[in-house]
Amino acid sequence: MIRDAVGWSKRRMAAEMGIAFGQWAQYEQGLVQLSLRRLDRFRELTGIDPYVLAYFLYVNTSKLPKPVQEKMEGLKEEWMTQMKIMRQMRQILPTWQ
Repeated sequence: MIRDAVGWSKRRMAAEMGIAFGQWAQYEQGLVQLSLRRLDRFRELTGIDPYVLAYFLYVNTSKLPKPVQEKMEGLKEEWMTQMKIMRQMRQILPTWQ
């Protein structure tokens, strides 16, 4: 889950995004999509590009040449590691962004 990457509750994420808790819950359930403006707000708040995140989580790279697949997997692993580090930093320094 996206907000798990930054260690925020649903309520905090909704508040930070400036939307109602119910709206955020619908987004997490896949019932609605965030507008481009909200996606930009998410990037501002978290430092995480939702487009890159979606690519790493959902794009099937199996049709790419093997060397490219391997590079993409390495990049994905490093990107996810950096997200974990960001989350740990936010737990240590709650106001850090």
